[in-house]
Amino acid sequence: METANNFSILASAGTGKTYQLSVRVARLLMLERIEPSQIIALTFTRAAAAEFYLRALERLKEAATDDTKRLLICGVHPANDPSPVDKDNPLVLDPAKYPKEAFAKKLRELVLKSDRLTLGTLDSFFVRLVNQFPLELGLETSKPVTITEQQGPVLLEKAVQRFFEELGGSSALMQLGQQLSDYSDGKAAANPAETLLKMAKANHELLTLAPSAKLWGDPKSIWADTLPAELSLTGELPDFNNDLLIVLKGLERYPLNSDGKDTWRSQLTKKLQSVCVASRMRDIDPDDLTDILNRYGPALTLKKDERLVISHYDTDVELDARETEAVRKLLWRLFSMAVRTAIKKTQALHACLTGFERAYELENRRKGYLSFGDYVILLSAWLAPLSRQDEVREVVEEIQFRLDSQIKHWLLDEFQDTGTRQYDVLRRNIDEIIQQEGSDRSVFVVGDAKQSLYEWRSGNRELLTRLNELIAKNGLSVDLNMTRRCSPQVLKMVNALLNDLSGRNLGNYFSPIAARDWDSVFKLQQSHPKAPQVGQSLWVRITDEAAEEEPIETQARWIAGDLDRSQVLEDATKVGNRRLKAGVTCAILVGKNDDAATIAEMLRVNGIEASDEASTAVIRDNPVTAGLFAIIECAAHPDNGLARGLAWMSPTARRLVVDETGKPNWAGIARRVADLFAARGAEAVVDWLAGTIQKDESTPFLDKRLRQFRAIASDYDAMQSRNLSEFISFADSSHLRDTADRSSVQVITIH
Repeated sequence: METANNFSILASAGTGKTYQLSVRVARLLMLERIEPSQIIALTFTRAAAAEFYLRALERLKEAATDDTKRLLICGVHPANDPSPVDKDNPLVLDPAKYPKEAFAKKLRELVLKSDRLTLGTLDSFFVRLVNQFPLELGLETSKPVTITEQQGPVLLEKAVQRFFEELGGSSALMQLGQQLSDYSDGKAAANPAETLLKMAKANHELLTLAPSAKLWGDPKSIWADTLPAELSLTGELPDFNNDLLIVLKGLERYPLNSDGKDTWRSQLTKKLQSVCVASRMRDIDPDDLTDILNRYGPALTLKKDERLVISHYDTDVELDARETEAVRKLLWRLFSMAVRTAIKKTQALHACLTGFERAYELENRRKGYLSFGDYVILLSAWLAPLSRQDEVREVVEEIQFRLDSQIKHWLLDEFQDTGTRQYDVLRRNIDEIIQQEGSDRSVFVVGDAKQSLYEWRSGNRELLTRLNELIAKNGLSVDLNMTRRCSPQVLKMVNALLNDLSGRNLGNYFSPIAARDWDSVFKLQQSHPKAPQVGQSLWVRITDEAAEEEPIETQARWIAGDLDRSQVLEDATKVGNRRLKAGVTCAILVGKNDDAATIAEMLRVNGIEASDEASTAVIRDNPVTAGLFAIIECAAHPDNGLARGLAWMSPTARRLVVDETGKPNWAGIARRVADLFAARGAEAVVDWLAGTIQKDESTPFLDKRLRQFRAIASDYDAMQSRNLSEFISFADSSHLRDTADRSSVQVITIH
């Protein structure tokens, strides 16, 4: 009998992860003893979830119409093209038992009963679980509202507003002021509400992961065994004057300049003094601190009788053992001040966030306005009030029991992006299946260990490694490194650049620790025989004078010329930019998101269709939507001179602003926008503005930006709010990623 065993695949991009997932679903569906409702496949994006279902249908269709593909889907492979996934896989179907007619029958059943098969995102799965027990989990409504990532900042702002409304008397305000001052190393907050909002945006999720005050700034949590004896965290900091004088005396042996002046010696002594006499860390220039640590830090690794050599402008000065010991004392005093500052800042951050979290709970979460992160928080019971924690845990236990009885086969895609809290919800069900031998239940996990290092969306890099090790003990684990996506020429450069970073000491240029982590998971990438066999890879570095002044723009212009010379672009047309010829794909890898946006824009300026996948303020990155949005800003804030200037510089927006005399009519356009917004909402305003664009201004890129502008407005309207200033803030914070288009040049950051 075919056995659905536990299986993990560690795979690089383009090696067939999605194909293996869809084959797994198809094989499970073909087993008569397994109902579709007992299968769940989860991933991270809606696009990937939709592809799950389509690919599963596609596998069944292929097996029902093509005998060659049916054999592959069953797990029977040609001798010259074996599959590492099916080598020892017990879930291989007998082709004689499963003819084309059997697959055709299953395909019809699945189409008719598609609602019984759960293929979706992790987020949508958690939403479904909470919606089954909203009141029991502490909500005041039985119909929670899901808040999108773009709408998230609005929830934070409302929580901050409630926090200050409930702050109470002057003593509470003074206490908050002190906490904000501690957070800023003694600097008073000019705008407490804005400071708290920034703290919440950056660290609220961290509080939900670690709500206990014991984990925030507690030396015993940091140094579990023994606190370093040299570190002073209580009382007065050690006096530095005598040690500083000793070191300065030693530096006097640094020779004078060739002209007899002491300029270079003075640089050494003044920088050391400025750092050592500072009473707060914020008083120290970061560049000076870095220089001091690099120059004097080696003293910490020297033995007591060894001497420190200080280099400055290719000239050395040697400090004796006594002077070297004084350097060590100065460094430890500096470390003590830094740790004290960090502890105070961390404790203040926890105190502020705890108060903010209470306001957030009352203003948003309890009322049922939930971000995707809030759904996970409710299911993990981590932030439940102490009085209700046992009750909430019972509800979570009930949910996990139902999952355990309903779902027998879990398929998890892109598992490297799974976060600690997310897995905390799934852990009991997943771990129980993996650790039980002989049961007809299974866990199938796919992930890329390399991608896990980036911990995208708060993913925990250790989870994929841990789950892979567990499955290897009671199942199968396979590596896939043969990609269909890249030509051998591209992979040759990939392997040359990314293999053995530590052995080539490349970690010294960014982080030796990161280099070791990378080397532990990177394997040489191979090109699959079915991959493109013709290609090109270039490392572009331009060194002329123009490149020194505008390095990114110069590279973009060179790339545009190279694409033209290579004859990979379609012929120019009167409408739109040139695209890549059929069958040609092109990616440009850069180091920073800003560089990606600049190069993509420069290519479009040079008549080549390009997209970048960086998170972009899509309303602001082109003159048309930026000008139209400026009109909306003028309606909300008539005295906004910058918005008026942007609207006037944009030809599209200027046509709406001028009256019949050719002069700007700011009051008229503001009134029209405000009236339309109040009557019909943000999307109606954007529709009207977009409808004024003339045909000769339209391009595929602009059409995409206008669709995104409308989508942002629609998302705002879904919040059932009619605040023009709030919409402007919402739209400004809405950063989107362009989806990849195979016929356009894709500009992508290396990570």
